[in-house]
Amino acid sequence: MRCGRLLAAREEGAPERRASAGERRTITSIFCDLVDSTGLSQRIDAEDLGEAIGGFHELCARWITSHDGTLAQYLGDGVLVYFGYPEAHEDDPVRAVQMALDVLADVPALSEQLARGIPALARRPLQVRVGIHTGEVVLGALGEGRDLIAMGEPIHLTARLQNEAEPDTVVMSEETARLVERRFELEPVGTRSLKGIRDPVPIFRALAPGGGDRFPAAPFVGREQELSLLLDQWGQILEGSGQVVLLAGEAGIGKSRLVRELRSRLEGQPHLWLEGRCSPYYEASAFHPVVGVLRAQVELEDEDPPAERSAKLERALESTGLPLREVIPAIANLLSVPMPEGYPEPPPNPEQQRQKILESLSAWLFRVAEDEPVVLVIEDLHWIDPSTLELIDRFVSQGSDKPVLLILTFRPSFEPHFELPPTELSRLRHLSLNPLTRQQMAEMVEGMGGGRSFAPALVTRIVSRADGVPLFVEELTRAVLESDSEAGLGTDSGSTVPNTLQSSLTSRLDRLGRAKELAQLAAVLGREFSLELLRVVAEMPEDALQEAVDALQRAGLVYPTSGPPSAEFAFKHALIRDTAYDTLLRSERRRLHRRVARALAQEFPDRAAAEPELVARHFDESELGEEAVVWYQEAAELAALRSANA
Repeated sequence: MRCGRLLAAREEGAPERRASAGERRTITSIFCDLVDSTGLSQRIDAEDLGEAIGGFHELCARWITSHDGTLAQYLGDGVLVYFGYPEAHEDDPVRAVQMALDVLADVPALSEQLARGIPALARRPLQVRVGIHTGEVVLGALGEGRDLIAMGEPIHLTARLQNEAEPDTVVMSEETARLVERRFELEPVGTRSLKGIRDPVPIFRALAPGGGDRFPAAPFVGREQELSLLLDQWGQILEGSGQVVLLAGEAGIGKSRLVRELRSRLEGQPHLWLEGRCSPYYEASAFHPVVGVLRAQVELEDEDPPAERSAKLERALESTGLPLREVIPAIANLLSVPMPEGYPEPPPNPEQQRQKILESLSAWLFRVAEDEPVVLVIEDLHWIDPSTLELIDRFVSQGSDKPVLLILTFRPSFEPHFELPPTELSRLRHLSLNPLTRQQMAEMVEGMGGGRSFAPALVTRIVSRADGVPLFVEELTRAVLESDSEAGLGTDSGSTVPNTLQSSLTSRLDRLGRAKELAQLAAVLGREFSLELLRVVAEMPEDALQEAVDALQRAGLVYPTSGPPSAEFAFKHALIRDTAYDTLLRSERRRLHRRVARALAQEFPDRAAAEPELVARHFDESELGEEAVVWYQEAAELAALRSANA
């Protein structure tokens, strides 16, 4: 179970100072609770009650571990869970809702198991209700040596939501619903007044994976040249030449959208589209993305009885003409399908099994391609398992004369290495997606308005903060559409990051380990910062500081804007800077701004004289008003000398 997860996480690299100072985080919290445990305690023996609650806790802990959440506390028969701390993931709200649904799905089996020794549970099985909410909390320690716990209204709201849930249901706040509506089917429950919560709260019930979208899809903008290249590769495979496209780009740059646009352009043309996705949950699960593709092709359903699953696999492979006695044992084992009668068992040696799976899957793909062209897309190779990577290497090396277009997407951190003879290198195309231009971003914003006209100043503000990343454009625009207001995007001095981006950006910072602390300090300096000033205010040994700066560059979070001796850097995206800044507690922000202001005034007098407004801003942010006024006065006098009266 996960009782020691907080301590273990810190030992693995979370900065020690942050653990003591605390941090602001946007997290998704879950409260899972047994229904009517008081009544249950009156019907069964105390020892049996302890066994029932312990079984429920173990069930929750298993699913918390599976989805990489954090078990915060056991509260009687309830369980409090955090997603987004101590390490954020790109999809924490989605993980939270899926974990809750998984717990609910397993409770009947747990109750049936416990009923064998506790007859009262056979007459009245265990029931559970779950509340989920996403919001900003302060993580702090209550007492010396204590683990950090989340404090703030979001935790109280989560508990209140749980009280509003019907037995065996998952309910959530509107804040969480907005973040998961494209991944789950949701049902509005109504607006409730909750004890201790000032305003009425809209509540939604999670039904199942699925979902839709309340807003118009973002228009396809600025990728026409890349789409044309993919269509050219499609033309090549129609001539019988297998093609491989390596599609690289940072998170949110539009890789998946480009692939979807290609799929829509191929509608109506004879072909087979196969698509698998690597996942951070399954980096150690052999052939995980391939299993998803195969299940769809064989039309396997979870509720199929074993005999039907075996029959479906046999029918799917009969039409290929492949040697069934060789192929079915390998693929049945991969799909966890019972072996049809009359077939030999797979080889007992695991390595022989793996080789047979590789051979069988390659033969299947190329045999299917003989009937119609195939587009095989594998997304997110930065999370790929080694077995699938070896399979893709086979597809690449053996597919020169097969009508297969293989599209592989990944982030720059992944470096693909596929060996081809020089005569076949033309089959391998590298395609990197660059940021959108300001004009393209503005076109995107206007296209999402659904007929609404945005003020030019608002479009400019969205464009300046999105830094060419389509996902940022989309989510910032959605934030305006959802609030039906131009407020909420903030200003340069106090901007907010949409919750839809918080998890993704925070996860990138969390992966930095100790370098995250330097990123937070750099964020206090601003979007752009000098290594010289950072060195003065960081109070770090030179080698540690340089190592941290190098880590920030390797992670793609900052880049140099000038070389020595000034060594200026900038955050790659304004929203990354904002996210790093927002994680600091207010008291820590004031302390750091004060340190920066005094360093500028004392150590960099020439810069302070040239930019007194910069010193004033840092004193202002540190709430040292008298010092700020002095420097603002100097800035005003300097502006007057330049006739900058406006």
